[in-house]
This record gives sequence, C-alpha cells and structure tokens, in this order.
Amino acid sequence: LVGSLHAMGLPWKADLVAQACAHLGWPLPARPTDAPPPWPVAFFAPRQDAWRDALAAITALGEGKTATAAQPLATLRWRLTLDAAGRVYDLQVFEPAATARGKPKALTPLQLKKRTRLDPRDAAVARCLRQGSYRASDVNFDLVQAASALVGHPALELDDTPGVAVELAESLPVLELRRERAAGGTEHFVFQLQDELLAETEPELDHHEPDYDQEDAEIQRRDSLRIVRDAADRARLIRISPAQRRVAELVAQRWTVPIDAGAELDAALRVLSGHFLLHSDAAAGEPVDSDARVIAQLQPRGDAMRLTLAVRPFGDFGPLLAPGQGRARLMTLHGGVSLATERALDAERGHLDAVLERLPFLAGDELPPDGSWVLEEPEQALAAVHELGQMAAGAQAVRALEWPKGKPLRVIAPEAKAFATTLASRRDWFALDGELRLDEQRVLSLQQLLTLLRDAHGSRYVALGEGEYLALEGQLRQRLAELDALSEGEGAGLKLGATAAAWLAQAAPELGVRGDAAWRQRAADLERAAALDPKVPHGLQATLRPYQHDGYVWMSRLAEAGFGAVLADDMGLGKTVQTLALLLARAAAGPALVVAPTSVCGNWAEETARFAPSLRCSVYGQGDTERGAQIADAAAGDLLVVSYALLLRDAEAFATKPWASLVLDEAQALKNAATQRVQAVAALQAGFRLALTGTPVENRLSDLWSIMNLLN
Repeated sequence: LVGSLHAMGLPWKADLVAQACAHLGWPLPARPTDAPPPWPVAFFAPRQDAWRDALAAITALGEGKTATAAQPLATLRWRLTLDAAGRVYDLQVFEPAATARGKPKALTPLQLKKRTRLDPRDAAVARCLRQGSYRASDVNFDLVQAASALVGHPALELDDTPGVAVELAESLPVLELRRERAAGGTEHFVFQLQDELLAETEPELDHHEPDYDQEDAEIQRRDSLRIVRDAADRARLIRISPAQRRVAELVAQRWTVPIDAGAELDAALRVLSGHFLLHSDAAAGEPVDSDARVIAQLQPRGDAMRLTLAVRPFGDFGPLLAPGQGRARLMTLHGGVSLATERALDAERGHLDAVLERLPFLAGDELPPDGSWVLEEPEQALAAVHELGQMAAGAQAVRALEWPKGKPLRVIAPEAKAFATTLASRRDWFALDGELRLDEQRVLSLQQLLTLLRDAHGSRYVALGEGEYLALEGQLRQRLAELDALSEGEGAGLKLGATAAAWLAQAAPELGVRGDAAWRQRAADLERAAALDPKVPHGLQATLRPYQHDGYVWMSRLAEAGFGAVLADDMGLGKTVQTLALLLARAAAGPALVVAPTSVCGNWAEETARFAPSLRCSVYGQGDTERGAQIADAAAGDLLVVSYALLLRDAEAFATKPWASLVLDEAQALKNAATQRVQAVAALQAGFRLALTGTPVENRLSDLWSIMNLLN
C-alpha cells in the first residue's frame, strides 16, 4: 500500500500509513537491496520500546495549557420510581438548582450521555446508559445496573417522597426461624420471610423497553431486584438469587418443622445462613460469643448528620441490629463456616442507655424505629463525635465509630499539659507566648487559637480544617475568651496590661503559664493582697455597717494589689465614710487628693472633720495659703480637696506632685475620654485611684470604660 501510494504521487499519504505501521509494529515488505526504495528509508525507523511510548504519552499530558485545580462537581439528583413490589420501574436525573429558591432541572438520558465532566458517583450511574439498536438518539438506562450503582449515592430520592434524600444500602433478605406453640401444647419451628421476594405479577416494561427479543430476559432481571423501604430516608437493595427465590417458594407453603428434627434442621440452617440474614430460635452452627457493645454509624447528609446506633453481634462482620431488640439467637455465614451466637439483649440495652445518657440532646430515652437520629445542629453533631469517640476509646459501651469512606470527622480534646505558655514581665505589661500541641507534628500558637475561637462564635468546637475540630471544655473556653478580650497582638505573642495580673494568676494552671521571677513575685503579692484582713483605723469616728466594712476591706485589698477601684452605690449608703476610713488607713503613705464638683467640695471638708478629724483637710483655693503652696506643702496625713474646674486650670502643678491616694467623686463627670478634664485627671500621679459614683453607666458601657481606664 505504501509503495502504491508513492507510485500514485501521494507521498504524504504513504508517510501516514508507514508511520502507523511502524507505531503498531507491523512488518513492512522487504525490498531488493539493489532496487531504489519506492518510499523514503526514514519511514522504517525501528519501533520504540513500550516504556518509551508510555513515558512519551505521560509527558504529552503536560503539554498545552497549564493545569488548574478544577472546582469540585456537585452531584446530580436521582429519582427512582418503584412498582408495588419494590421493583425498579423508572429513573430520572436532575441538575441541582442554581439557587436556594430555584427548582432542579430535568435531564434526558441523551443530555446526560453528552456530559463530559461528572462527579465520579454520577459517572458510575451514567455508565449504565444503553443506546437502542435503531436510532442513535434512543438512549435509556439499564435500570437494574443503575439501581445497583446508586447504592450509597448522597443525592438519591424516591418518586413517592421527592426532596427526601434516601440512603440506599445493599443487604441480604431476612429470614426468621421461629419457635411456636400449637393449640395442643406441642411446639414446632416455622420459617418466615421478613422481606417479600415473590410477586404476583410481572414487572411492567413501559419505561426503557428493551429490544423485542430481549423482553423475557429483562423481565427476569427486573424481578430479581427489590428495593425495600425501612424508613422515609432509608432503603435496602436486595438481589434475589435463584436459591433465595426457591427458598421463598418453599416458605410460602407454611409448613412446620418438628422440634426433634435436629440433624435435618441443622443442615438446612447452615445452607440458609449463606443466603439470608438468618434469625433462628434453633441452635445451629459453630457457637461464638456475642458482642453487645454499640456500633455508632455517622453519615453526613447535606448540612446535617445521621447517627445510627446498632449492634453487630458477630463482631467485625454479620448483620447490624437494633440494640436490645429482636430475637436472641442469630446465625450467619463467614468464611464458608456457619456461625451462631446468643445475643445478650439486656447488655445491649444497657450499653444503649449509657450512650443516650452521654448524648442528652437525643430526644427521649427510646430508640427510634429505624435506630437513627438526624442531627441538624452542628454543635450536636460534633458533640456526638466527641462523646462517642471517647466512649469508643474506652472500648466499653461503644465498640466503634463507623464512617463512609473518606468522610470521617475528628474531634481533638486537648489535655491540660498540651498547653505550654511562657510569661515575661515588662514595666507595666506582660508578654505572653504559648502554644497548644495537637499531636507530635502539629502545634497552634495562642494567636492562631484565639483567631479560631473567635470564628467559632461561642461554640465549644473550634474548626481546624480538613474535617478536624478542637473540643474546648467550658472553663478552658471561657479562659481563652477572656484572654482574647484582655490581650492584643505583640509580634508572634500577646501583650497584656498590668491590670491583668490577678486574672493571669487565676488562669495560669489552665493555660500552662510558666512566668519569670518578677511574675512569680507579682503573683505572690497578689495572693497576699487577696488574703489581707485590714482593721478599721482607730481615728475613724463612726461605726461601719457590715456592707460598709466589706467595701472598706475590698478597697484596701485592691490598693495593696496596685489596682484602682470604682465604688458605685446609691446616694445615702455611705460612700464617703468608707472612703475616709481608707484614707485614714493610707495617711502615712503620703498626701491624699479628692477631686469633686464645686458644689460638694465643702461637704468633703465637713464630713472629714466629722468622721476623720485626724486628717488635715483643706479646700484648694480657700484660706490664706497660696494655691501653689497648698500643693507643694501637702504631706502625709494631709487631704486636699479640689474642684474639677480648678484642677483643669492648674493641671500642670497638680501633675508634678505625687499623691498616695486619689479620689474622684461624682466620677460620671469623667465618662467622655476625649475631654480636657479627663486628660488632666489622667496626668495625675497616684499610688491608688478610687472613683465614687452613683451612676457608673449613664448612657452606654463606654462610660464605665472611660472611668476604669483612668483608674488602671
């Protein structure tokens, strides 16, 4: 052919044929050595080795456009129609709605066949399309194959309940051998099929009809498959073998077996255990111990999670059954050997109760008819994974958690020792750096953890990505939330103000805090201040009521710890007398300054003379002493009272004087942090700052924040 093409003046066609022959390894005819070649010798290059061809083909895959990560494909929606006997009658496929309010769009089999990109689960069903013998456009499903391919598909529904996702699983039919008592008192065994395998009518072929000469074969295929509804969203696919059909025909005759037919019954049960899920009241097969622990199956269903609680009495194999329900004696075939077990129904029920106790959000204390719950709240689903995982790790009530392949969630519950936090003291703040070790390879910095906690919006389960969650117990979660509120980022770590020292001392054990020497001294000082039990000074000319005494002790402890305080009480409850008791106790430490509205400055002088006469009280700007001297000469045992107006006017002079105690009366006047008055107060030097107010929050929370910011 190659030579002829050259002779015809078509060398380019000869080239193509020769290259094809060389690629396929076909020999070309030999030519005489003295004859001129009728085609170029270069066409007879020897065939490459197979490995060279394979590598070249792989290399060619990288040519052209740069590969990009394809977006994951959404699965199509499939709708099965069944006849009255549970046989497949029709199959429809829909494109998912583009929006929440949209409707799915129906696809014809021909349109589906033309799709080039499908989710692998949809592609498995699409491979069941068959083309008719007469027209290329005549495309329909092989319904028996398609139904089998839909086992485990996440977007399957049945025609009588559209919109309800159905979980389809493959199963053997269930056969029971019951021990019954006749009217005369004698006992016998009776076989009973729980799943109907025989139908009175043949399946209809109105949809997806095969060729005329294949109708009988298609009827048999359709009749060999049943889909049994166990619940609105759960179904089983049963393939009916000739052996199972023959057993169904025999059982339909409703004959009984005598109790003493031991050998014959035992032989029959061993055979039946290979074709049915066999529940038997008769002892047959190799006896094995029954496992009464619960199996927890978790199945993602869209945004929800289905939790099924069951038992598998034979351990790693055999049927799944409702805990504590059904017949005690059970048979199965495994590895060619018939096995029998006696279920511990009471123990199964006890294990189920233990699970329900750990998961109180499961409604009621009874198992639903289908043995499963739909957990629509993410918090509940994660709690189930967390609690059941802990129970499975203990291998007591729960034997295992089972997930669909590639779909598991993991909830990590950190131990206290998993936190490692170091603290360094600075002049007026603390540097905090730490991490949480998830496992041997992974750690989270405190900053990362706080960011994740923020994104969790109060949930106890923090998403780590890739189906992993971090479970934070209530106290630890609260501590981390407080840390997030108190701190700000500082490089790779966190920065906390000095006023967080008391909180840090309390939170240190949970966060694994290891501080420096200065911090340990600070923590010891705080502990000492918290235990302080001050006596009321003798110079106080008043008897404190119990709540007033509590206020005095509280302020004394805060002063000892180095913190400012807000004493917020209604009028007439004695804020002034409590404060004078504290000023008397601190008189030896240095002078005290009271800043108050002009209208109450005189009242402070009167109250001091009445309740604390040993304090030398003066009102700024009154008397013969110059204002500058009043500030400069103030010493231990002195109390100077100044109005907010005069403080602002002489702010620089007041700011240069160190005061042992500073009292801000009617402190709601300082609620606006941007005013010059607040800035003048902020510039004062004081060992202890106290705010008195009957209305700490007048309009908004920032009123109180402004006051606290001045004090600390």
